[in-house]
Amino acid sequence: MKRIKTLLLIVVVSLTVFAAGFAFVSVHVYHRSIGASLTELRLQSKNSTRVFETAQNAQKYMQRRAKSEDKWYELPKDVSFESTMIVFHYRNIKLLAFVPESEKKHIVLYLHGGAYVSQISKNQLRFCDRLAQQSDSVVLAPIYPLAPNHRFSETYLVLEHLYPDIRGYTDLPLTILGDSAGGGLAAGFCEYLGVWGWEQPEHLILICPWLDATLSNPDIKRYAKHDPTLSPKGLRRMGKAWAGPYTNAKDYRISPMFGELSYFRDVTLFTGTRELLYPDVVKFSELLQEAGAETTLHVGNGLNHNYPLYDILEAGEAMRQICEAIAR
Repeated sequence: MKRIKTLLLIVVVSLTVFAAGFAFVSVHVYHRSIGASLTELRLQSKNSTRVFETAQNAQKYMQRRAKSEDKWYELPKDVSFESTMIVFHYRNIKLLAFVPESEKKHIVLYLHGGAYVSQISKNQLRFCDRLAQQSDSVVLAPIYPLAPNHRFSETYLVLEHLYPDIRGYTDLPLTILGDSAGGGLAAGFCEYLGVWGWEQPEHLILICPWLDATLSNPDIKRYAKHDPTLSPKGLRRMGKAWAGPYTNAKDYRISPMFGELSYFRDVTLFTGTRELLYPDVVKFSELLQEAGAETTLHVGNGLNHNYPLYDILEAGEAMRQICEAIAR
């Protein structure tokens, strides 16, 4: 019995020392919350980068996705919402509307990420719900066509109709918001609006956007090794699938980094220092400022890709900043 008590004491002391060390490293080395460190640990344990590690892995994933992409989207049954959820059949897609109980002061057109191949996630649905409630906004999330079955041009055609329809339906201020690949789509579409002389949204918010489908920035390699979710080789393959065989992946509609940035009005960006897209987001912010756009960059020190969407302390601050940008 005495031996068992001694072993238990050793285990308790060891766990206590480990927890204290983990907390110290999280706060004093990475300068982030313990929750953010636990999230990164969870992502690493799930080996989340495996799909993106090689072009072959990415291709296999897209082949699996191709079988379900054209099935009519259904909301997951195990996700509940505080907002009133309305599902529209808009042209050939579903359009999700998150309507807050409060006074509706803004419209947000939300373009979800997923490397242009993955459907909107439960995490992204919950983010839309929180955003609607906290920003007093009607959040519209189109279930837009994805690769490999579809190309960027098909989604642009959907947005070409949806954007003026929203403008014509309400005079509430409009924000376009996208995360990851959805951020790249949002930026590219705003450049597209400028090319055609259409009115820009009041605000553009890009959460850890994928701005160059070719990932040609040499600085990316240094950050990729710290990213627990993304890897360049697989991403490039997915970017090519989104572009299609007849379009250069550096086309601004796919890689807005290479477009005309003078069209932008008001842009808010988020990025984490432990994600491979960090160098491009910082570079894009600098280019926007040079082009004369009102630009705000929020950098999450020690944080991972799409950190504003996770259930961590820093996401609460990011949501506050997003709501401020919408209301500006």
